[in-house]
Amino acid sequence: MNSSIVEKALDLLKDDDEFSTKPKLHLAYEKFNQQESCKSNKCEKVENPKNPETQFNKEIVNLCCKVENILKILDTSCLENDEFANKNCCDYLLYWLYGEIIKGKYNAFSIHWLYDKIQTLLEENNSSSDRKVKCNESFMRIFDMEKLTNKKILFDFLSYYDSVYSILTTGESKNKKEYCQYLDFIFYIYSKIHEGYHSKTIKAYDNEINGFQEKLKSNHYNILKSKCLDLSQKSILKHLNAFIHTLNVQQTEYSKLISEPFNYGNFINYDIFRYIHSYEAKEILARSNTDDMPDHTHYCSKINEQHASDYEGLKNTCKKFILYFTYLSQNIPIDVNYFEYLNYWLNKELKETSTSATDFIRVMDSILNYEFPVYSLYYKFKDKVYNIKEDVFNEMDTLYTLYDNYNKFLTETENENKCEEYVNTCLSVYTENENILKYLSAHDIYKKLDDHTFDEVACTNHCEEVISLDDTKEDVILLCAKLVKNLKELPTILTSVTSQDDLCSYLLYWSYEKIMNIFNKDLPKYNNYSVLNKLNYVLSNANKALKADKRCSYNFDGIFGEWKIYSQS
Repeated sequence: MNSSIVEKALDLLKDDDEFSTKPKLHLAYEKFNQQESCKSNKCEKVENPKNPETQFNKEIVNLCCKVENILKILDTSCLENDEFANKNCCDYLLYWLYGEIIKGKYNAFSIHWLYDKIQTLLEENNSSSDRKVKCNESFMRIFDMEKLTNKKILFDFLSYYDSVYSILTTGESKNKKEYCQYLDFIFYIYSKIHEGYHSKTIKAYDNEINGFQEKLKSNHYNILKSKCLDLSQKSILKHLNAFIHTLNVQQTEYSKLISEPFNYGNFINYDIFRYIHSYEAKEILARSNTDDMPDHTHYCSKINEQHASDYEGLKNTCKKFILYFTYLSQNIPIDVNYFEYLNYWLNKELKETSTSATDFIRVMDSILNYEFPVYSLYYKFKDKVYNIKEDVFNEMDTLYTLYDNYNKFLTETENENKCEEYVNTCLSVYTENENILKYLSAHDIYKKLDDHTFDEVACTNHCEEVISLDDTKEDVILLCAKLVKNLKELPTILTSVTSQDDLCSYLLYWSYEKIMNIFNKDLPKYNNYSVLNKLNYVLSNANKALKADKRCSYNFDGIFGEWKIYSQS
């Protein structure tokens, strides 16, 4: 079973006259493919380095230039009849780019170069006041070709599924067998991906996993199975049962994650108060600038006694939420911490009521509709909401108090007594809670990885690529040497951990923290992902020297801004 099944089914779809005018993804891909390459200073290639492992593929310059041209016409490329045109256009562009990377078979060095250039192009595009469509420059960077291929296949399938379903369920298609094989292949790779999905630290398949939950209806399964019977009356969909089981497990896990923290695996994100001063300032402005903003709080008037006994109080919370949520969406960058802070804020607002955060979202679901101007953003946010347990909430509240008083201390310019008050509060709360860390089980494990000594042989044999980087700091070279040594001697360092998956997870989380600490010291220098690219190369070589069952085969890819979540347990 291979990707040729996918190519054959999609070729058949493209030959269908009715299909060619329907799926917006297909039309977007066609427009993007029509763009010609060009000469561009922004996509200027680099000189070939001496190391053959990092040879530069000049064809990728043409791809970069195509993206530059596409961004110039992206506003007009987005279809007017697409309700969420802006978001979809950005998704279409990103997955088209993934497809071009797959077809080009570029090496990791060239892919890194391209991702870096695309980020620069997006930043420039987003800074222009004339551009309506602005795509997130912190896009998912993936270097693993298998992961990238599966991701694009699943995304395309979700866009084409309605057409395939319609063809199979209306009339007799002469290509029924090919479409059924296509479905079977999709069910197969989806089930295989989901087997290890929750053990993956970077959630490369988030969009696709969530998309299946929303797209496929339970009554479709038997219909598809009945339409995909071969001449021997045996279902062509050999993997349908495994797929249904996977979705049922996912549905159970999904429901659990909504009611219990946290929907990124089993990790709770505490690092949400870094920009608390900005969030708080925007909350005050949201409540005071009601005359300057369209009033969408009329939705809250739909709340009545059927929703809650204290429905008047719930109405007030609803109004606060809509004002705050709408104002924030227009005045602050949207990132992973944005949703997490809003979840904390919502739990805090509802603390003294009988309504939980997830119950509140159910009420909002019943009163909001697509006319709500930030409905697409709300749709994303609601799946991130969970009820924060009492002990976790208290810990978060402690962090809130620390950050709040620290920021007040920094910004207080008039009242010296207030400065002293903020400092004393900060010191008191910190002293009370500073010993919490040492009681966490992961702390001991990370300390062992920290304390394990490295040797110069490991550094010399494996870290030459890192050392060769211009102006590489000593802490990067030291991390490289320790990473290699820890990888090779992992079972003897962490003797209490018996599972190889757990060993690799601890090493990965430890690596995230170390890399983030280095990056945060000099973010402009390291934000171009050069170090990550070199460390991936080092890891690949170090793993080759290990037995297959002792390897930790992962890449430092994904979105750097989300790593903070995964390094906290």
